[in-house]
Formats: sequence, C-alpha cells, structure tokens
Amino acid sequence: MKNRRIVTILVLILICLFININVFAIPEEVITVNGEAAVEITAGGEYSGAIYDSATKTLTLDNYSGDYIVLDFPDGDTVNIVLKGTNNILHAGGYAGGDINGLGVVSSNENELNINITGETGSKLNISGYSVGIYVGDGNISIENANIDFGDIESCLIYTMNGSEIEIIDTNIVSESDYFYAISGDVAHITFDNSSLISNDTSDNGVFCVFAGSSFDINDSNVKFYTVSNFISFSEDDDIAFTNCDIELGFALNFLSYYDFGKNVTFEDCNINIDDIVEFINIEGDLLVKDSKIDIKNADTFISANKVDIINSDVKPRYDDGSNPQTFDISVLYIIIGILSVMGISIAKFDLDLLKNK
Repeated sequence: MKNRRIVTILVLILICLFININVFAIPEEVITVNGEAAVEITAGGEYSGAIYDSATKTLTLDNYSGDYIVLDFPDGDTVNIVLKGTNNILHAGGYAGGDINGLGVVSSNENELNINITGETGSKLNISGYSVGIYVGDGNISIENANIDFGDIESCLIYTMNGSEIEIIDTNIVSESDYFYAISGDVAHITFDNSSLISNDTSDNGVFCVFAGSSFDINDSNVKFYTVSNFISFSEDDDIAFTNCDIELGFALNFLSYYDFGKNVTFEDCNINIDDIVEFINIEGDLLVKDSKIDIKNADTFISANKVDIINSDVKPRYDDGSNPQTFDISVLYIIIGILSVMGISIAKFDLDLLKNK
C-alpha cells in the first residue's frame, strides 16, 4: 500500500510537470521574412538571401529580395544584421498601409532588444512601401558603414519607441519621399557621425522633422533637405553640438526654435545654408558659433538666445537678392554690448531677431 501511494504521488508530479513545462521553457526568437507570405528562418534557415545564425544571433542579408522582415526576441537581447550585396525590402505596389515596418525588431514580452546593423563594403539596403523603414520597439539602434535608400516611407525612416540611443556612423542615407520624421527616438540620444542624410524629395510637403530625440551630437556630416518644418525637435535640456557639418535646407519653419528649454547650442567648423526660414535659432540657452559660415535668407527671427558668441565666423542673414537686412554690422553691436558691460549695464538676454526682418 505504501509503495502504491509513492507511485501515485510520483505519477501526479510527472503529470503536473508535463502540463506546466511550457511555463518554464525559455521563449525562442522567431525570425520571419517576406512579409505576409511569411517564411520562418529561425533555426539556421535561409530564404532568398536572408540567412539567420541562432548561435550569434546574426541575420545576414546577402542580396535579399522580398517583403518586410520581423525579428521577435521575447526575452530581449542584441541582434546583429549584416548587409552584403544589394538588398531590397520592398512592398509591391508602394505603401502597404497601416503600421507595417520594413525591418522590424521587437520583443513580444516587451524586453529591451537592441539592433546592430553593419554594412560590408559595397553593400546597399533599399527599403520602400512601409510606415517605418527600420523600427525597434524597446531598444537601441546602431548603424555603421551602411548605404540605405528609403523609397516610399509614410511615417519615419529610423525609429525606436523606447530606446536610449540611436547611433549612426559612417553611413549614407538617401530618402525619396515625404514623411513625418527622418531619425527619431522618443527618449533617445542621437549620434550622427561621419554620415550623410540626403532627401531627393522636392515636394512642398517635405518632412515634419529631421532629428527628434532628447539630445544630439551631429559631427562630420552632410544633411540636405528641400522642405522641412523642424530641423531638430527635442524634449530635454541637454546641449546640442554641431561639428564640421554641412547643412543645406530649402524652406524651413524652424531650425532650432524651442525657447522653453535651456539648451546650449554650438556650431564649430560648420557650413549652414538655408534659403527661406521663419525662425533660425530661438533658445533660452547660449549659442556659440566658431570657425563657421552661416548664411540664412528671409528669416523672420534670425537668432534669439541668452548669450551669443561668434568667433572667427561669417554669420549673416540675407534677402533673396543677397542684401543684408541688418541695420548695422554685427561686430558694431558686439562693441556696444562690450562697452555697456564695462559700464556695469547687464544685458541678460541677447536677441538678434535682426531685427525682425520684414
């Protein structure tokens, strides 16, 4: 009788373990390619140039051609994507509608999942027909040594919902259509280094915002857009630095015009050209322009800041005909400010609306 009871208890334990085994199982990643006609390549599979290595968590796109790609890592991790040859993530017939992303990296359990995209020499990635080109739900984005061409994108080229970092290095990005954001992260620090971001769209719709995040470092880079509403949009008080940059805009509402925030802004070794703008700089922090050339046409508000330092730079607002709408030279204004300071007269806010060009 005693042995029978022991056997019964053991059987019950085994049944319970069998029923609940999935509770203790480690969720596995799922990698699907080719959009709605999904092909799973999770366990070392391959489809049309997409190869996944589960040991290194690396998806290699080697002349891939197909619809959107989704990588789901429930437990979170870091996913590597290597680009070889020419790869096409395309939705036939243009924009797919809805919230479909070209290259989507998510965690179904909402854990942090980071993505590293690296391009081999001569490689290219074309993405077209989606709401977001490259999307990460909860994690950071790193793109290095890549050439990416975004075609028909509705919402954003590169976006992380809850990541803390977007890092783009040695990368060339071209966009062909109008959309809301180019590079955006709700709480992300954005680093754009030795890279280019060129828009070939010449419509009046343009882009709502080029860079949107919490803080920025834009270095050794080239950015060109025809029409934008805001060049940079931010939500924190960290400083913004532009170093050795060429930035060319056609029409813009604002370049940096968020005066509710106390950010300091620095331009060093930069060349900024804007054909038509409502507000160029309107901040509560300080502005430093060093070894730079800034040529702004038709600005209602040119520069408004707590303090402005211009060192070895050519900073001019102009009309379309090339004339300078200043009533007197900026250097004269600096001399006057210096004299007033020596006399003990404090100027708390230096406002160069210049002087409200009309």
